[in-house]
Parts: sequence; C-alpha cells; structure tokens
Amino acid sequence: MKKLLTIILLCVTLLPARAQAQEGTDMASPGGSNEIGVALLTGTYFQALGLVAGGLGSLITSVSENGLYMSLPFLVPVSVEYAHWFNDRIAVGASLNADIVSFLPELAFGRISVMPDFRYRWLNLDTFKIYSKIAAGYSECFLMDPGEDGKMAIGSYQPYLQDLWSYMTGDFGNLPLGFQLSPICAEGHTGLKGLDYFCELGIGPLGFCTFGLKKRF
Repeated sequence: MKKLLTIILLCVTLLPARAQAQEGTDMASPGGSNEIGVALLTGTYFQALGLVAGGLGSLITSVSENGLYMSLPFLVPVSVEYAHWFNDRIAVGASLNADIVSFLPELAFGRISVMPDFRYRWLNLDTFKIYSKIAAGYSECFLMDPGEDGKMAIGSYQPYLQDLWSYMTGDFGNLPLGFQLSPICAEGHTGLKGLDYFCELGIGPLGFCTFGLKKRF
C-alpha cells in the first residue's frame, strides 16, 4: 500500500511539470516554420496585352487573307516562392516570377521579376487563414523580335509607362522595379499533410489574382 501511495504521489507531482513542458513546445511550434509554393499569375498587364494583340492579329489576318487563321498567344504565368514565418503573424519571403506571352516564332514579350515580400496574417484558424502581402523588387520587361536577318533579338521593353494602367500595375518609369500590393490573401488545408492551397488578390506585376499550392515544413 505504501508503494502504491508513493507512485500516485510521484505521478501527481510530475504531471503539472510535463504539461507545462508540453505547453511550451506547442507554443513554440508555430515559430520558425517555412513554406515553398508554386502559383499561376492571372490578370497581368502582359496577359491583357497579349489577348488584345492576338485578337486584333487574328482579325487583320482573317480580313487580309480571307481565312480562319488564329493568332492566339501562349502564356507562361508561373511564380515560385519561399516564405519564413517568424510566428503566427509575421513572415518574410521572396518570389521568382515569369509572365511571358509568346507568339513565337513571330514575337514574344513579358516580364521576369524577383520580388522580396512581407506578409502579415490577420486571421489564423486551424483550417483557414487570411493575410496581407506587400512585395517590391527587380522587375524587368523584355521583347523578343526577329530582326532583318531573321534571328531573334532580346531587349528591354517598357510599354506605355506614362499611362494610368502602368502605374496601377506597379511599374516605376524606366527603372527595372516593380511593386505588388495584395491586401486580401487566403489559404486553407488541402487535406494532405503540410500541403495548403492559397489565393492572393491584389494589383501589380504579379496580376490581380495569384493562386496555387504551398508546402509547409
């Protein structure tokens, strides 16, 4: 009986300490987390320009040649990103983005950007989260066009930088800089361990809507 009472007494003494240690582990677990993601960019300046150019090109070709030739653009709107969350609220990251519109072998134009970003999480539920994101960094536009010799030449390209649309989409004059503001961003669980889906609504070189998948580790 004395041995049983001694064991019970030890258990009662050790349980609060173990619970406190477990609580400290759970509190610390959100900090120091990382994530990598792959996304598609939609609603960008160059996508709109490419669709308009494709439509006009098709119309002009059809009228001039009396045919059904379609000059539709081939889009490459891809973003690869990384972020480090210091805690439940604050993270910093960076993204590598390619927004390319191709009419090859006739023409190709677009934007390549590398943009560090800052994120602040407003809502942090177990299955759903809302955050805001601001990004700024290198953003270079380019144009590939065959010259007189038929070879493709690549050069810097800044279209219509003095109009209102350019400023709305985050261009800085003739400088290779870009600015993205995404006030409404959401993410949720896919049901697979560590894999989330996300969607970011904003304005800038990355477009009006970015959506994809991210892996937490």
